Amino acid sequence: AAITALPSTNANLIYVDDGAAGHYEIYDNVFVQKNFVDAGGYVNFIGDQQRLGVWAKVYNNTVYNTTANLMSWEFYDVDSLDFRNNIVYAPNAWVAMGIDYYTEILGSYKNIDYNKYKVNNTNSFAYMQEPWENHPLGNPETIGWTTWKSRMGEGTHSEIATFSFVGGSEFSANSYKLNTGSSGIDEGTTISSVANDYEGTARPL
Repeated sequence: AAITALPSTNANLIYVDDGAAGHYEIYDNVFVQKNFVDAGGYVNFIGDQQRLGVWAKVYNNTVYNTTANLMSWEFYDVDSLDFRNNIVYAPNAWVAMGIDYYTEILGSYKNIDYNKYKVNNTNSFAYMQEPWENHPLGNPETIGWTTWKSRMGEGTHSEIATFSFVGGSEFSANSYKLNTGSSGIDEGTTISSVANDYEGTARPL
C-alpha cells in the first residue's frame, strides 16, 4: 500500500490507514517537523481491529519534531510492531509515541527497545487510546516514562536523553547529524535487515 506524505501544514507527514493486510518497513530516515499547525500524530499507522495483518518495522530513524501538541509516532491496531534504534526528539510534543490498547495487549508481536527519547518537560510520554470499544479505561491517558516502560514492556536499553546536533542548538538545528559526544552515537543494536545508515555507511561502525 502507498505511504502518503500530506501537505506541510498537516501534522501527519506519513499516514497509513490500512483496511487490509499491509507490511511496512521504515528505516534510515531523518524526519523533520517544525511549526505544523494541526494536532494529531506525526507518523501514523492505523490498522484494523479485526487482525488483518498490519505489520510495522521501524529502524534507525531520527525524528526531529519541535511542534507542540501532537504525537511524534502513532500506532493503532497494529498486529506486529518492531520499533528499534530510533531517536525521537520531541521536546514540545504532547507525547513521543501513542499506542492503543489493541497494539499494546492484543497485537501478536511487539518489540520496542534501543530507542532514545527527548520528551516534554512534564515527562508526558505515552498516550494510550482505543477508539473502539475494548479499551479497559475508556478514556485517553497520558502516562510518564516509568509507567510507559512497565505497561508497554519497553526494553531496558531505551532511555530519555539529551541530543546535540551539528547544525545548531536543539531548537534551531538545520542539520540533524549528532555532535561528537551526543547521546545516540555508537548505541543501539544490530539489525540484520538494515545493513547501512542514512548516508550509506555500513552498520555497525
